[in-house]
Amino acid sequence: MPFLTIKGVFNPKNGVPDGDSVRFLADDDSLFDRLEGRVEFKSDGEVQLRYEGIDALEKAAIKPFSSDATERNIKLLGGEENGQPGYILSKQIEKNGRPVCFVFTGDPEDADGSEIILEAETNEVIANWGPRPEPARKLIADYKEANGVVDETVKIALQKWYLQDKGLTTQNELLTLLKRLFRKNDSKCFYTKKFLFVIYSYCKSLQLHKFLSLV
Repeated sequence: MPFLTIKGVFNPKNGVPDGDSVRFLADDDSLFDRLEGRVEFKSDGEVQLRYEGIDALEKAAIKPFSSDATERNIKLLGGEENGQPGYILSKQIEKNGRPVCFVFTGDPEDADGSEIILEAETNEVIANWGPRPEPARKLIADYKEANGVVDETVKIALQKWYLQDKGLTTQNELLTLLKRLFRKNDSKCFYTKKFLFVIYSYCKSLQLHKFLSLV
C-alpha cells in the first residue's frame, strides 16, 4: 500500500512531545480518512503522530537519555515554536489513534494527498501519483492560487474536464508508473499479487482497456 502525503505544521509546544512523537495539524484533515484505521483528533484538530521505525525511550525513563531524545526530535522539527511547516508520509493509524508516519520538514515535492511508493531498503521515493491526474491537479491549484478558494465554479470545471478526458490521462499516467515500477529482471520489483489486484480493480472501474490488456 502506498504512503499518503499529508501537509501541515508541527506543534511541539502542544501536548507532551517525546523522542518519537509530536502534535501535527494537517492542512486537510480529511486525508486521514484514506489511511487504514481511525485517527483520534484532539480538541484543537491536531493529531498525535507516531514515528515510523523509531522507538525512543519514554519520557519517564532514565535521564538524560529520554530528554536527549526529545530535544533532538524538536531540533530536527525546526525548533520549539508551534507552526513548524512540514509533512508526513503515512499509510496506517495505530490502535491509539496515532498515524504511523515518516516525518519531513518543509514543503513536499508532491501535492498534498499524493500517493508515494518508497524503495524498501533505502526509503527512496521511486514512484508517486495523485491526488488526481496532473492536468486536473493543476486546474485546481491554479484556481485556488488565483481565487483563494476551491468553490462550485472550479468543481464544475473539474467535472467537465473528467468527462472530456474519459480517463485517458489517468490511464497513461498509471501505465507510465507501472512500467517504472515493474522493470524486467529487477530483483526489487514490487510486482505482488495484492498490488496488482488493486491496480486491476481500479482500472476496471474506469474501463481502462489498454491498461487491463497489459496486466
